[in-house]
Amino acid sequence: MSDEFGKAVFRPAGQRVREDEDSRIGFEEWNLIDTDGIEDLVKKMLRAGFKLAEDEYECTAWFAVQYADDAPTSPGSIVVQLPLGPNEDSGPQWMFSLYEMVRYMIDVNQDNDGTVVESSREYFEELRNEFRELADIIDSTLRGEKYVEK
Repeated sequence: MSDEFGKAVFRPAGQRVREDEDSRIGFEEWNLIDTDGIEDLVKKMLRAGFKLAEDEYECTAWFAVQYADDAPTSPGSIVVQLPLGPNEDSGPQWMFSLYEMVRYMIDVNQDNDGTVVESSREYFEELRNEFRELADIIDSTLRGEKYVEK
């Protein structure tokens, strides 16, 4: 993939991290392979399922290192789970790299000379400031100070 200047860029994408039977999404898992009128049935099921998931459940996200016993993950890897499994601990999960997301944002918002395009400058500054605030919160927590929401 490349940007409007022909510069190669990559788009961060989530990676499936759960492959058990309860977390798969597909025609075989939902027994839809040989069904007549499958298109209408699938549309109805998806609409109903996503409506239910949206109304009654929340997607969850956490840093992978919190629960990774021996999985090789960076501290900025974020796992997102959709509420589509039979219980709250099973559902499709994807892992995203915060590092890759930031690198992608930089790659697509730089001019050929490496400077940030003017239209994105304010967003970069806001993101930088929020990351600094988070770093300050982490530092104070490591010093044993209780975090108080501002």
